[in-house]
Amino acid sequence: MTSSTPELEVEAGGARARAGDAVEVPGAGDLRVRTWGHPPGAALELQIGGRVVELEAGPDGAAAWRGPRLLDGAAGTVRVAVGGREVVLRVRPGKLSADALAALIDALEAVAEGLAQDAGGLGQLGERRSHEGELAALDQAVGLASSAAAAIRRRPVHRPRERAQAVARAGGARTAADARWLATHPVAAIRAAATGRDVGLRRDREADLDTLENRGVLATYDQLDRALAGVRGLVAGELDRLQRARPAREAFLTERSNLWAERDQPRAAALERRLARLDALAAEAAATRARAGLPDLRPRGARMVRTPRVDAEPGYWATFRAAELAAAAEAARADPVPAVVGSLDELWEQWCTVTVAQALRAALGPPVGALVDPGWFAHLRRGEVARWAAPRREVRLLYEPEIAHGAGDLRKLHPGRPWRPDLVVELRWADGTVDLHVLDAKFRVGDGGGPPMEALHELWWRYGEGIGDAEGRPLVRSLWVLWPGRGLRPVAPGMLRDGWPAERLRGGAIGLWPGEAPEGLERVVRGVMGG
Repeated sequence: MTSSTPELEVEAGGARARAGDAVEVPGAGDLRVRTWGHPPGAALELQIGGRVVELEAGPDGAAAWRGPRLLDGAAGTVRVAVGGREVVLRVRPGKLSADALAALIDALEAVAEGLAQDAGGLGQLGERRSHEGELAALDQAVGLASSAAAAIRRRPVHRPRERAQAVARAGGARTAADARWLATHPVAAIRAAATGRDVGLRRDREADLDTLENRGVLATYDQLDRALAGVRGLVAGELDRLQRARPAREAFLTERSNLWAERDQPRAAALERRLARLDALAAEAAATRARAGLPDLRPRGARMVRTPRVDAEPGYWATFRAAELAAAAEAARADPVPAVVGSLDELWEQWCTVTVAQALRAALGPPVGALVDPGWFAHLRRGEVARWAAPRREVRLLYEPEIAHGAGDLRKLHPGRPWRPDLVVELRWADGTVDLHVLDAKFRVGDGGGPPMEALHELWWRYGEGIGDAEGRPLVRSLWVLWPGRGLRPVAPGMLRDGWPAERLRGGAIGLWPGEAPEGLERVVRGVMGG
């Protein structure tokens, strides 16, 4: 199988392609690569997207490689190249990719008790809050109040009030009560007598609407306005959180479309419908207040009080029932418990902290003291998470430590805002040497579904030569990106081989996946620890 020029053959998803071809394959299944035409025993670098695999040609100049389930999480264009020969795979996102992504998200959300509802997370009630119960109660309450408004306008509860006035009248005072009133109001009688006629009395009757029942009706209208505004604020807040997370969710492709379209868009549409319904109910409540025709009586009570007149008048009884429904909707509208974890990005960061702590424990044994505080996942403390003491070294795992310019023994070597690397493994050796290994959690993938290597470049620019000691010497020995995927890609292919010096361990990308052993991370930890 030898030839003068190298050859390359790639098989994926039932399709087979030779060098120079571009084929479309499904995003699921194994990837098989065969290459021949190389010098016997030659070292080869097989590039698959952003991943590099080291191969060695056999005595016949051929080499083969198989990547089990390599395309499960891939979508888009993936280039496979070796020895200057290249095959382009256009990977369609498959159902298995969508299922794997859904499993990752479910695993992340399952370990975050109290995760806020943005980015599709679960709330403290164990389900996404639809506010359907509160909306139904308010719908019924506004309907009752609206139907009762016309009856209240026709027959309001009132106190009859009589107003007496002295007037010129030919017959004079007609009753003894009139004469007594005029005697007790001499000024009014004198004014009426100025016309030169006898003085009599006119009695006018009017309905005084300033009653406890009418104040209660107006209090109910106020209560409906508050309840509608409160539920609307919660629904609008949830919709806003979904929209803010939309770009990150659309980045993950599924078989039909993307994660946003499959998981979040139906919920966003339902929330928009609820907002429209709440706006309609608010307009109906405002019209109900006008139809009742009651004056603005103040002060009003906190809520409507049940009295015998309320029980006797159908309009008032219906309004009292509306007040009870509004109160029930307000009581059920418990705000979500404030959660420290606000997004899947932050949750991935904390989950990676746990995984790194477990890998260090596997390599170094139990830490000094408790690993984490009780209830730690919702309240992961910043700073030192765990510490290990050994005769040759002391190891600390730091979560988001603040590293500022000119402060502390770990310091930023140039002015500016303090840095907060996601994770720092700090090794203090017995001779006083300090080594730092920075790990940054990135909840994203790179081109072709591989590791986000551009994030590693950002880390080098930011932390590589920018964190040091009081003397200004850089302390960062390696930088690693923790991404949701599989496999380990160091910046140099032979970096983690036996005999590679720990001081030359520069970094790379480590794939982690919930439910699977972090073999790549464990290899890195052993290399960092020097064994």
